[in-house]
Amino acid sequence: MESLPSKFSITAPGKVILHGDHSVVYGHLAMAASLDLKTKIEYSLQGAAGSNQRFIHFVMPKIALDLSLSLSEFNHLLSLTDGDTWAFNNPQSIGSAKFNKILENIDSFMAMKPGLKSLSVQQQQAMKCCLFLMTAILNHPKQDTLPRMQPFQLTVTSELPVGGGAGSSASFCVSLAALFVVIASLRAEPANKFNLSDDKKEIISNWAFLGEKITHGNPSGLDNTVCTFGSLIAFQRPNTMEKIPLNQGLRVLLVDTKVSRNTKSLVERVARLRQRHEPVVDTIMKAMNGLSLEAKELLKQLDEAKLNKSENEVADLFSKLEELWSINHCLLQSLGVSHPSLERILQIAREHNLSGKLTGAGGGGFAIILLPGHSTGCNLESMMENLLSNGFDVRDVELGGPGVQLHLN
Repeated sequence: MESLPSKFSITAPGKVILHGDHSVVYGHLAMAASLDLKTKIEYSLQGAAGSNQRFIHFVMPKIALDLSLSLSEFNHLLSLTDGDTWAFNNPQSIGSAKFNKILENIDSFMAMKPGLKSLSVQQQQAMKCCLFLMTAILNHPKQDTLPRMQPFQLTVTSELPVGGGAGSSASFCVSLAALFVVIASLRAEPANKFNLSDDKKEIISNWAFLGEKITHGNPSGLDNTVCTFGSLIAFQRPNTMEKIPLNQGLRVLLVDTKVSRNTKSLVERVARLRQRHEPVVDTIMKAMNGLSLEAKELLKQLDEAKLNKSENEVADLFSKLEELWSINHCLLQSLGVSHPSLERILQIAREHNLSGKLTGAGGGGFAIILLPGHSTGCNLESMMENLLSNGFDVRDVELGGPGVQLHLN
């Protein structure tokens, strides 16, 4: 029998989409990889048993959020849900009607509580995701029979820029979902293990997908999958996933345009373009699907060639991959989701004989530049200096690391 530790933390990586940006929404294959930049949520039990200080305290320094919710208020929110129709390990049972009902309850609750009502849009969205996942996962058909909830503090920190396309919202939702699944699992059955098993990760990913719906409206499911399982993921809606090991790693420059954009509005822009020119846009989407299929095989071959230290083969495969990245960006550009800042970044990359593309929704956010293993020294340094002098933020990152993890403090 295991009990919940008084302190522990959850981390989940960000992600970059390598191929399939936008086309994944229409059922085509996408390739994405985890970043070595993470969101971290620290859980700490507050006050002794029987203490009058019975609050859940939320601290999110990155968005200047610091507020408390009493356990009695949280229990009131729980009482508004139809608690006998789902359990924490069955997120698939939350259909559209039930999902919307939970959100309506949360909206009403937030509107009545001054501390929540006065938050900025960004803070409200973060709290809405938090309250949704906490309410939905900690809900239980036999709530009265469970151990009494103890007051706790959640502190959220992140290495990921917010709203740039590096998976900050998915990383946040995965971390939250993992935290509450761990708590719910031990509350429901103390004999359960304090861990993140593969079965729990499937549950976590499905809950995080629902959390992503609050932020993005119609997410593909790719972001939450990568942030949960890590590595390199080939993904196709509704639920086809292949995990591809990157044993030899893959380096990219992650370049922040510092131009904010809204994923939901960009997805809607492409949808409107498709409504006006469906045969043309569908042809572009099919080309992106074929590109993703070829890239998947190239990445497998490239990893094997690196392992075998076959330098000529590595150079040839890498050259083909660079060509695919350039083609992919042009296809995305034709959908109207690029931005002058992205084009400037990719122009600088070309001046240094490297290839890149936008990643994610586009319209600003991030570009990624593919780095061959030998890209060191003056050439890379010169390009980074050029990017920085143009006002962009630049990070040299490794792709394909682990997904969501549980840490004992």
